[in-house]
Amino acid sequence: MSNLSTIEVRHPYVNEVPLSLIEGFEAFKIDPEWQWVVVADGAVKAQLLCAPAHGVLMMLRLTALPDAPKGWALAMFRHVLRDCRKLEMLGYMTFLEDATPPMRRLMRIIARTGGYLRPASGVWAAGRLDTEY
Repeated sequence: MSNLSTIEVRHPYVNEVPLSLIEGFEAFKIDPEWQWVVVADGAVKAQLLCAPAHGVLMMLRLTALPDAPKGWALAMFRHVLRDCRKLEMLGYMTFLEDATPPMRRLMRIIARTGGYLRPASGVWAAGRLDTEY
């Protein structure tokens, strides 16, 4: 049996995502309508956190457990992009760095499928709204 035949991509159930995939995002209010998981053999193995941004899918964080099955990322991206086309979203956007082979592979996939890459240098910046200045 192929690894891909055991993969299901869907939105997660309440408290279904392992804490190791949420690490660093525990305090955030994660909207399950914009979170997708890969389930293999009945257990969550990977997740993609997203947000809608003016008709564009903003892919914020992709995480996977070491035992995620081969082909999980392709199955996830195909499913998520199909869902977003049904919602009549205009496109997708994400931030990548070229420091690791998996990120460079994602860049090549995006370029081959008609997307574009705009090199930039900088940092992610964030702050709390409940802080007084």
